[in-house]
Amino acid sequence: MTPDNRQFVPRRPRHAVNTAADLCVEVERSASQNPARLDVGLVDLSRSGFGIRSTVPLDKDESFTLLVYHPSSGLRLTLPAIVQWQSREAGGSFYLGCWSVQQIPWETLGELFLNHVLTMETPGQ
Repeated sequence: MTPDNRQFVPRRPRHAVNTAADLCVEVERSASQNPARLDVGLVDLSRSGFGIRSTVPLDKDESFTLLVYHPSSGLRLTLPAIVQWQSREAGGSFYLGCWSVQQIPWETLGELFLNHVLTMETPGQ
């Protein structure tokens, strides 16, 4: 039986975050959410989304703003986003797949690579 690929939408490439990168990453939630600001870990990034690791779960379809700061380069990134899914990991943390409301510009991705924030590795390897 041949699979029906008419509804297939290719996934944009995701880039793993260099674990040695000196990043400050926060999630800024709406004022009605508690806590309103969380420190998180950025796991991977693409032009249209990213994965984060958090000790606090967020709701599916929750809107928030991701704030990324790389002190050694001065690069700042502010991304409005929406939680698409989450899974609980061993140790009690949560891995969240998020959609970026605005696509990340190619130039910004280039800067992240040049400053060794992103790697060419496939996330999860």
